[in-house]
Order: sequence, then C-alpha cells, then structure tokens
Amino acid sequence: MKHRYVPAAVILSILSMLAVCRAQQGAPSMLGGPVAGFGLVLDDSYVPVFSGTTDCGVFKRGIAFSPSLGGTLVLPSLFGESLGAELSVSATATSGHLSATPVDPTRVNDNGTLVDIDREFRLASTRWSAAVDAMLRYRLGGRFALSGGPWFGLAFASTFNTTDHLNGPSGYSYVGGVPDRSVPNAQALSAAPMSFGPALRASYEIPLRTAVLMPQLGLRMDLLSPVKDFTWRRYSAEARVALLFDVTPKPKAPEPPVIVETHPDTPVAPVVVVAREKPRLSATVAINGVDEHGSVSPIASVRVNDVINRTHAPLIPAVFFDKDSALLPNRYPLLDHDAAGRFSLDDLAGSDLLSVQHRVLDVIGLRMQNDASARLSLYGSVSRDEQAGLGRSRAAAVQRYLEQTWGIDHSRVSIAEGNGAMERSNEGTDDGRADNRRVEFASDHEGILAPMFTEHTSRSFNPPAIKVTPTFEAEAGVKRWELNATQGSNTVAHETGADARGLASSDRTWHLDVQKVDSALSPVTVQLTVEDSTGAVVKAENRMPLALDRRVSIVDGRVVQSGEREQISYTLVGFDYNSAELNHTRQAAVREIAESVRPGAKVTIVGYTDRIGEQKRNVELSGQRADRVASALRGRLDGLGVHDVPMNVSGGGIETERFPNDLPEGRILSRGVGVVVEQGIGEKNGGAGKETEQ
Repeated sequence: MKHRYVPAAVILSILSMLAVCRAQQGAPSMLGGPVAGFGLVLDDSYVPVFSGTTDCGVFKRGIAFSPSLGGTLVLPSLFGESLGAELSVSATATSGHLSATPVDPTRVNDNGTLVDIDREFRLASTRWSAAVDAMLRYRLGGRFALSGGPWFGLAFASTFNTTDHLNGPSGYSYVGGVPDRSVPNAQALSAAPMSFGPALRASYEIPLRTAVLMPQLGLRMDLLSPVKDFTWRRYSAEARVALLFDVTPKPKAPEPPVIVETHPDTPVAPVVVVAREKPRLSATVAINGVDEHGSVSPIASVRVNDVINRTHAPLIPAVFFDKDSALLPNRYPLLDHDAAGRFSLDDLAGSDLLSVQHRVLDVIGLRMQNDASARLSLYGSVSRDEQAGLGRSRAAAVQRYLEQTWGIDHSRVSIAEGNGAMERSNEGTDDGRADNRRVEFASDHEGILAPMFTEHTSRSFNPPAIKVTPTFEAEAGVKRWELNATQGSNTVAHETGADARGLASSDRTWHLDVQKVDSALSPVTVQLTVEDSTGAVVKAENRMPLALDRRVSIVDGRVVQSGEREQISYTLVGFDYNSAELNHTRQAAVREIAESVRPGAKVTIVGYTDRIGEQKRNVELSGQRADRVASALRGRLDGLGVHDVPMNVSGGGIETERFPNDLPEGRILSRGVGVVVEQGIGEKNGGAGKETEQ
C-alpha cells in the first residue's frame, strides 16, 4: 500500500521543478486547490448470476454514481503560452447495480389463477478507490481549455452482493414480507486492485478576487475490469468544480554576500557587489482616429454632430383594401403583440407622409392605449363591383388587429353601419373604385386621429471610429492585463486576460455609433493595467475629448434659412374627393401657418388634385382649394393684426411628384395645398429650427 502514491509523487516532483524554472523566467503561475465532482457511470459487463454457468442469467448493463473529492494542480503555460499540464488526485466512491432477468418465467397459483411474477437479479457493488489524472492541457483561447491524458486508480475496498428482487405485482413478497432475498450459489466475485484508462476534460476559468473558479466537464473510460476473471467495462461522464489559488514556488532568495576579513598587509582584490535590478515593466495606450475608408491617423478630438428631426404628418383616417379582399395589403406593416409594446411614434421620425400613413393603425392603437376613455368607430365600404358584406369583413379585420395586437377592449372599437365622413370617389374609373374599398375611422376624442408630431435625434461622429493600440514591455512575463474604456461612470468597453499574446494581437477599432457613448459628451478615457509574474503592476491612461461640432434642428424639412431670410413650407393634404372644403384638421393647420407669418412676408399658395377626372376640372378644383386656404389665412392674419401680406394664389392641377397616384392613399395625399412663407428672420419664428455653430 505504501507504494501506491509513488507515481503521483514522482509526477508532482517533476512538475514542481519545471514550475520553479518557469517562475524564474517570469512564466505564468502554478494554480492548485481542492476539487469536488460527481460522475454518472455506465457499466458494460458479462458476469454470470450463478456460479459456474451463464445459462441462468448474465449481468450485462447497469448504472452507477461516483462522487469524488480531492485536489488538482494546474500549470497553464508549462511548455509554452498555450500548452500546460494538469494533475489531479481524488478519492472516489462508486456505487450502483447491474440487473439480469431470470431465464424462465415465474408463475404462482393464486386461487386457481396463474399470476406472472416480475423478478430480476441484482448485483450491487461499491468500490472505494483513489485516482490520479496526469493530463496535458491546451488553452483554446480566452478562458477555455481542453485537457487529455491517462488516469490510474487503486481500490481500497470493494463489496459485491447478489439478490433476487421482486418487482410485482403488488401484494406479493418473499417470506417475511421483504421484496428481495439473497441468491444461493451466486457467483463469487473478487475485486481487481487497479484501474486505468484515458480521460478527456473541458474547463472554463472564472477569475475571482484572489482565486480562480474552474468548472469542468469530462469523459473517462476504465480499460481494466473492476473484478477478476470476468469482463466489466466502465464509461463515465463527470462534472467537477475546482477552486484554485496561486501556489507558484517562489525562487530561492540569493545568499547574502560573505565578508572576508584579511590582514592589512595582505593585498586583496576589491569585491564589487551589484544589486539585481527589477524586471522592466512599462505600458502605453494610444488612441487614433479611423475614417470611413479605414485609414488611421492621429486626432486631437472627436467632433460630434447632432441632428434633431421633427416631423409633422397629417393622418388620412382610413386604410384601403385590394379588390374582393378583407386582408390588409402588405404595404401596411403589421406588428405582433410584443413588437407593439416596443413601438413609439418617434420610430416614424424622418419618414415621408406616405410611409407614416401606412402605419396609421399602429398610431391609432398606441393612442387608444394611452387614452383609455377614447372610442373608435369603423366604417367599412366597398366599390360597386364588390359584394356589400365585404365592407363589414374589412372593418372586422381592423377591429381584430387593434384588439389582438394592441389589446384594445372590444367594447371600445365598434363597427358602424353606413359610410363615414369622407366623400366617396367617382366609380366611373378604376382609381375611384379603389378609393372606395376602405375602412374609415371616426373617434369621439380628437387626439386619436390628430396630425402626428415626432422628434428624433440622430448623431454622427467625425471620425466615425477610434482605434485603441496598447503597447507594453514585461521582462518577467505577463500574468494579467485589463483594458477599460469609460465615459464618466459609463463603461464603453472592457477586456481582460492572462495571455500577453491576446493583449498584443487584437484589433480594437471601436465604431462610436454602436458603442455606449453618452450624450453628455464627456471624454472617453482608456486605461491599461498590466501585472507581471512578480506581482508588479503598471498603468497607462489616455483620453479622447468629444466636442459638439454642430447642432441642427429641422422642422418637417420645411425650414430653409439663408442670411437674414427664411422660407417655411407647409402642406395641407387629404381634401375630400372633388371638394375644396376645409375640415377641422386643415383649419388648425391654417392657424399654425398664420402664427408663423410676420409683417413683410410673402406667401405663395398652390392647390393640387389627384389624377382622377378631367384635366380641366382638376385645374379648376386645385385653384378652388388654393383660394379657400388663402381666404382662411387672410382672415386669421387680420385677427392677429398682420395686414397687407401679398399672396400669390394658383391652381397646380394634378400633383404626382411626391405621392404615387397608383395607390389610394397616395391619391388622397395629392389632394392638397402647398403654402410657402418667405420672410425675414425675427424673434418669433413659429417654432422653426435654427442651425447654430458651437
């Protein structure tokens, strides 16, 4: 027994001597500590149940459990930066059982009825042993490693017990009411003392403050049978956790100098004692700019440009359907319930009016969520070449979407009879019939269908990316490094490792538009910390200022400023078919225009129509719409005390430049009036944005 630990002791001595040599060269440390594990064992055997014969049953398969406790020693970089060694010593208790079915069935006579008895033979085994794993270890990159090699085991004690077990049916048992009994003439087994086989293990390092936590998963095989004279193989899968500490042997301290006394008359050569210098350790970190072409160059700061986009979008209170269909067309993007929870009106900032109109159901759904007292009425309509009941089916499709996606209660969305407030188009053309295939909305709360105002801030950086380049010199070897990029209390990036190669080889180009750069524009600070194998630490730091270059505010793309003059453009859309009447929404738009006009302004008003109808009538109708807006605007300006504002009013006829007239909603948006106000820049500008240099 006393020779059982000789192989482990020899291996441990060799590894310790190698570790001392590596420590003197500044190599990474030796890690050691306790390890605990649990294994699931598959037994594959051919052991007879009864002595001297296999005809009455053979034990072939079984499951065992194997908890273990011991210690492990890891040398991460024994033979190079990535190749090391791992040695483990553990005590293991393996217990389980094999089972075999009797060859002949067992039956009993129960009051004249033959009953089949479910029996099995069981071989219970327990083995207490010590095991030594000697493996090579390869670091895969980062914190992952793979180890493989042989393992050896010595058994301290083993027990084997064969029983005849009764599984059922219920109500039956052996004499004494017990479910099992010893098997007479069972095969006597003698334990084998040795175990040996290959092992493979994967591990992951979790750094702690003063230690390393290392979870491990492994496979192993026992090539030797745990019993003599019979075949028995064991395959196991195990999970282990090791808690490792730095146990690197310290290099031997140099001997103190010997002072030799000499006679004054004896000439002695002078003795010069030179103190050993500390290993060199230094670090720097550089920050350079990277332009859109990938070119790297030194920069003093990153210039930041903010653009605030404000959008004003009137809503057409309707959605339109394809012929003979009650399904919403694909041009209306539909959300699921989870996506609706993330939807915001600011998502539509910067979108054109037609794109906003295609999201009208989500705008209404969000507003209905925010105003729990509001109610909505749906008017489904059809063209004359469709079935009348299709209009109600279209309204029901809209109602289901608002209920299922936006969670609007059924009682708040009703399907109304008849037509809504929008005028029906002329059915003599395909365009007119397409306009009438719709579901129109009406609400008792004005805000549900009111124009949409959004604001979105976009940010650009010049240069768009920065490149961080750390450099270091560690004569004693790198034990640990850490790279942090922060902006105030916000962490922009963080990296750490124990491999000098990982610090030197990575490309650290950070694109600022995807990093967590704070709007406060405080400097980005990059700090590099390097610790060598002697425990010495060096830190290097660099900063990159961020400066606001320009902040531009744009209102619906309507404001153009040049010198002391400005031009503001407004669009009133969605007039009813063949109508120049100003509804409540367009009257509100006229009031907004009037409040932005100052004395001395010039106003141009042009009316438009869609492509439906004759050219002559469209020119006439577009002029009527322009005249109606001009009349309303003059009345509002007189009320505000702004008089003698010249207005150039005309009809522009068909307008297809901005809105595609092959879609119903595009044609309705074309039924509008454009208003352009040209005036000097003053204190009152109606909320128009300015461009300022900072």
